[in-house]
Amino acid sequence: MRVLCPLSSSPEIHGHVVDTLMLEREYDLSGRRRGRNRRTAGYSQGSSVYAGLQCHEVWKYYCRDNFGWREYSEPVVRLIEEATERGLKEVRFITLQNQYILNIHEGFQQNAVFGFRRQIKKRPHFMSSIRLSPYLQTLGGLSALEVVGPQPLSPTATSGPRMFPETWVPMNPEQDFIQVPVSREDRSYRTVYNLFHKTVSETKFRILKILRLQNPFLWEKYKRKKEYMSRRMSDVERLLNERHLFHGTSQDVVEGICKHNFDPRVCGKHATMFGQGSYFARRAAYSHSFARRSPRGLHYMFLAKVLTGKFTVGNPGMRRPPPLCPRQPAGDLFDSCVDNCVDPQIFVIFNDDQSYPYFIIQYEEVAGTVAI
Repeated sequence: MRVLCPLSSSPEIHGHVVDTLMLEREYDLSGRRRGRNRRTAGYSQGSSVYAGLQCHEVWKYYCRDNFGWREYSEPVVRLIEEATERGLKEVRFITLQNQYILNIHEGFQQNAVFGFRRQIKKRPHFMSSIRLSPYLQTLGGLSALEVVGPQPLSPTATSGPRMFPETWVPMNPEQDFIQVPVSREDRSYRTVYNLFHKTVSETKFRILKILRLQNPFLWEKYKRKKEYMSRRMSDVERLLNERHLFHGTSQDVVEGICKHNFDPRVCGKHATMFGQGSYFARRAAYSHSFARRSPRGLHYMFLAKVLTGKFTVGNPGMRRPPPLCPRQPAGDLFDSCVDNCVDPQIFVIFNDDQSYPYFIIQYEEVAGTVAI
């Protein structure tokens, strides 16, 4: 088997003792434990409620070089796990410079030409406290899901004549906007956290805070635009109209976006491949490439509400979406442009009332040192 790939760079709760110490057990590639017997994160056997819960999500694989432990890239990880499942003792892979032999049984990587060997270990990547929180109980006996607020990403469906989301807090009418910190115990935090880390590794980046933006003027504009677009849509189209998408940016423009919204007129700052508008992505990993690191080492990303409506593939020359019917240039236009229509990952809008900067994610890169 061969593959071409690069190397990538405690409280007690109702009888369930959650051990949050750093993992210090060592494993070979076959899963056998080595070395010192130290505690790992997990639950006690106080109740069958948590008996089937595993505190780790995936295994991480590392190779030791002259600079420390380096994590294997995803293609090599897949190669190791497939070989382990098939009971193979070793597999080979090549990089741009070298060919290697991975000895699954003995746990080492060997240069196929020069014979140099390097030690390999694997460690479980544990669920973060944010991901674990729905399974924990408070001292009062309630689960975390029972003590937190309403659903985070659907406050547009407010009850009665309420004008603003029910998650908003009172604010001074003279203020254009406020940024409200979201508690780690809030469902909103977990939802944004999970969406962000769906494509951005928890081992490489750490969320420092999540802020909810309250801007009444921008919200009213967005709400009116959503109602207007909904009038000419079918029931299915209404369900698909609003999306929650990411937008990476630099620290110096965060306040401007909070006050004035995303501005399609300054789209040329980064890219205009699919049109000269405001860009949003389904994957936080893509938006991270535009979240320039601040002098303090911080990155900023918005999770925005975006009305994508009817979309078509864009091109660099577009200043607005093309007509729905090319033979009727004065007719209705598409609502947005995308990178492809089959499975769009990038959306471009040309009107600022089609978006609302919902959450601000402040995060930083985790130090690359891995202690095993």
